[in-house]
Amino acid sequence: MSRERIIIFATVVIMMTISPVTVVGEKMVIGYYPHWLKSDLPPEKIDFNHLTHIIHAFAWPNSDGTLSTYAGMIDADLNYQVHLGGKQILVSLGGWGNSTAFVDVTGDASLRSTFISNIISFIQQNDYDGVDIDWEFPSTLSDRENLTLFISELRSALDIIDTGYLLSMAISSGNWYGQWFDYEKLVNMCDWFGVMTYDFHGAWSSHAGHNSPISSPTNCSDGSVETALSYLRDQRYIPSTQLVLGIPFYGKMFNAPVLYESFTGDVTDLEYRKIPSYINADWSRLWDDYSKVPYLLSSDATKLITYDDSISVGIKTEKAIQEDLSGVMIWAIGQDLNNGRQPLLEAVGNSMRAVSVINNIPSPETMRLYNSYPNPFNSSTTIQFRIPQNSHLTLDILDINGGIVEKLFSGKLEKGSHFVTWNPPHISSGIYFMVLQSNNNIMTNKLLYIK
Repeated sequence: MSRERIIIFATVVIMMTISPVTVVGEKMVIGYYPHWLKSDLPPEKIDFNHLTHIIHAFAWPNSDGTLSTYAGMIDADLNYQVHLGGKQILVSLGGWGNSTAFVDVTGDASLRSTFISNIISFIQQNDYDGVDIDWEFPSTLSDRENLTLFISELRSALDIIDTGYLLSMAISSGNWYGQWFDYEKLVNMCDWFGVMTYDFHGAWSSHAGHNSPISSPTNCSDGSVETALSYLRDQRYIPSTQLVLGIPFYGKMFNAPVLYESFTGDVTDLEYRKIPSYINADWSRLWDDYSKVPYLLSSDATKLITYDDSISVGIKTEKAIQEDLSGVMIWAIGQDLNNGRQPLLEAVGNSMRAVSVINNIPSPETMRLYNSYPNPFNSSTTIQFRIPQNSHLTLDILDINGGIVEKLFSGKLEKGSHFVTWNPPHISSGIYFMVLQSNNNIMTNKLLYIK
């Protein structure tokens, strides 16, 4: 073995011992970032000082196991800015109106496998740190069983690539939908559960009420933050440390003169940034000290708006700390953007006191080589890597003795993410190594080929 190959092989051994991504600190502040808010809040304007994670919304399944996204949603600069800020970013799959095909792709073993393979390729090629499942909602016993199978197989596939990949779920706050989630098994597979502790009242309700109350009076049985936490911990046995409290950056307008009485017509969702204009138009601001949220009443006492402000989101954040939850999640960052400031996000971050720090995330200024997928493999595998600048590089496959099996690439590439598919020549089953080299940087990962 040449001296050059000895050096590279030594690097292989060293790189295999690097620890995975870890999260340290007290609590998480997770912000959903919907594609449709990008024009109002471009990636470079996101205030990462008050966030630990971004969840990019949404991609969704098709009935054949492929993935779809909104046009123009994928933006390498977003992931770059998140990682540059020392944070992590997941992609959310599903969402309200985008979840129909979950029934098909989880209900068939072959489609599940195809769907999971496509998820793995998607997060690798677009440089996400994990995936958030937002199936709204399973509704049968078979859906419940298939969801558990899907999450189990997805967790295993992610761990093959990198045990640092995150897997989370957005879940309902009550048993109406919650009965179709097998939490006893899911808690062993997911990093956290983001509880949608909002939309307790809306067009479906029998009366006007708060969007996200901490508590509800006896004449209202529609739920609250406290009833949601009690249900999930005491009846479904999800540990507090795996629950993330949902905080809405929006409110609802009812055609009603008072809370807990019937309303007429439509119920309108209002982003927080639009609500101050109602206060300026002589609506009265009132505070419900029992539910710990504000609401507005129109000057003619015919309409009311229930919402959260800086005070109530601070109380919710304090609630998450007191209840020893994993943190809070926001739907959605950017909805509070007003005159260049994000007052609700600032209130969340300030109330959280010490925002978690993400350690060991490769900087976007460094080269990154991902584990291949599938791995182990028996026909072909895809190798994906990221380079921070235009570079001349080589990508080689080595055997366990450090000898070159195949040179996959040698030449110049532009900065960004790239991938190469390897179809092995006539070689024996066993362990091989992919080695990416650019200037003085060398990275490597292990491959297992099974004929």
